Amino acid sequence: MTLLFAFFTAALPVAFWYVIIIRKNRRGINFFFWLVFFLASIFAIGFKYYEPNIGKFLRQDLMLHILLSYIFIGILIEYGKNMIVRMVGGHYFQGIEDVIDLSFATALGFTFAENTLHFYALFLQPLDYGTPINIFKEILSREFFILPIHLFCSGVFGYFYGVSIFSVSSQEEQEIQNKDIDWKFRTMSLLKGTIISTFTYGLFFMLNELDPSISDILSLMGVSNFPLNEKIMPIISFGFFSLGTVYLFQLMEKKQFLIRRKQIQEPLNPK
Repeated sequence: MTLLFAFFTAALPVAFWYVIIIRKNRRGINFFFWLVFFLASIFAIGFKYYEPNIGKFLRQDLMLHILLSYIFIGILIEYGKNMIVRMVGGHYFQGIEDVIDLSFATALGFTFAENTLHFYALFLQPLDYGTPINIFKEILSREFFILPIHLFCSGVFGYFYGVSIFSVSSQEEQEIQNKDIDWKFRTMSLLKGTIISTFTYGLFFMLNELDPSISDILSLMGVSNFPLNEKIMPIISFGFFSLGTVYLFQLMEKKQFLIRRKQIQEPLNPK
């Protein structure tokens, strides 16, 4: 019963985001979406098992070491999810949108499995006066703050991976047959996706681990003994989500200016 309750709690935001993300007019998207979702869930369970050992090996008390360790973990997670997207959708992709959709599916699948395990452990705690409130806060934190970060990181990585497949830079239009230039463009696209997604992941989860408060920030500015000591991670999470959403929407609008490789190599209306 506890596991079922944890499963249901973790599934609620998945259903919410699925309604927002899914493109109903794309044939076959439901099958590939849920297949990728399932495989990403399995990947999350395996990663969750080994993550404590990875964290102990990497993490130290210094802020820089915490940041670098989370960036490394972000690289492992994003490339793991991307391998699932490549494996499942390699012959299905027809555009950048398909890559992003399946990347979103990996983010939802990964966090769904991660949240199910986390909530299950939460619900097994012995109840006392403050336990229900703490559990409720933790659920809100993971579903409203952690999940959107995974969606953003996977969406950005998926976008640049899609660009590496379907697009070339405008300067290379006349030299599309030059394989060296093509290879450089693909590499730079993947590198951009890796840097943006994993640095965002590392910075966010470093701040999440430090869990700063108002007094922590003011003490850095030389103000001590401030009467309020509220945590500011919800504000930080909202800022990450807001800026990330705007940035991802800008990328999606920008893609219409990219030159599709398939359109260059093959006429749109061959005779």
